[in-house]
Amino acid sequence: MSIYNSRIAEAISDRFLNLILMPTESCNFRCTYCYESFNIGKMSQQVVNGVKNLLNARVPDIDFLLISWFGGEPLLASDVIGSISDHILSLTKTFSNINYQADITTNGYFLTPDVFRNLLNWNIRSYQIAFDGPKEQHDRKRLLANGRPTFDRLWHNLKGMRTVSEAFAVTVRLHLDRENYKAAPEFLKEFKRDFGDDPRFTLYVRELSSIIRPATHMLNVFELHEAMRVIDEIRAVAESQGISIRVPERKNHVCEAACYAAKLNSFVIRANGNISKCTVALDRDVNEVGNISEDGRLCLNYGKLMKWARGLASGDVTELGCPMLGIESAMVRDAGSLTVKDA
Repeated sequence: MSIYNSRIAEAISDRFLNLILMPTESCNFRCTYCYESFNIGKMSQQVVNGVKNLLNARVPDIDFLLISWFGGEPLLASDVIGSISDHILSLTKTFSNINYQADITTNGYFLTPDVFRNLLNWNIRSYQIAFDGPKEQHDRKRLLANGRPTFDRLWHNLKGMRTVSEAFAVTVRLHLDRENYKAAPEFLKEFKRDFGDDPRFTLYVRELSSIIRPATHMLNVFELHEAMRVIDEIRAVAESQGISIRVPERKNHVCEAACYAAKLNSFVIRANGNISKCTVALDRDVNEVGNISEDGRLCLNYGKLMKWARGLASGDVTELGCPMLGIESAMVRDAGSLTVKDA
């Protein structure tokens, strides 16, 4: 099935650039379902210089720049975020026609009022913070590295954000599995009580994914058909309580929207300077498509890169919605055609 349309044209446009930056791959949390290894620490100055030089070269020729901060926990390296953000803001003063937006995926633990104010000053206006249900359920899965709970501090920080009058958007992401879904109505009630009258806070509900099953914790996740049924039930409960929620947009069990990893103008720049396409398959060789040099050049393996973008040619919903599915088979089929070039 094809979804070839204007979204595909945007995904190959050289007037658009999305950099997903990992200022550190360390994290203060040890969520029971986390797939990251935390083997790479803070972004080096050489990589920071490379990002800045890449932006120096590209910003004059693009219309839209999206910077997405990811980790690890990105706020563990807020100085890196500040250094690159200040550089971008200085560029936007010179090239004032560019549309610059920034978002951050954070666990929220360090999102104190002072930190939040800094992020807003750096034009980071979009936030995603995850929960695993109300306090009792959440604190079983989203734990600090020392094993202590996190719910109370996260909720306190969210309420602190609410007191700021400026424009921003927070997506509160609620993960559901077989262990916590019955407590979802309680979470909905708490969300409505504290944030229901503030349109800057949006609730996004989806199933917990078993990407890599940690040996220390067997994940009690839903099968996809179960997840879709449960999410529909939770959505009905939310509507009955007057709560507007978002859920994954699926068609034939695959998200319709083109994944960032399928786009030729979207790159993950890791803390060590390696370039990936997907923030999930971080430790898989197929996901390492190049590296960034200190002078800002993207040194790319085009054979690997184009396997991630194969859905742009086929228009296939699965290859666009999650190009990681089947990519290793595609690599095996075309193993003899891989070449390495500089860009």
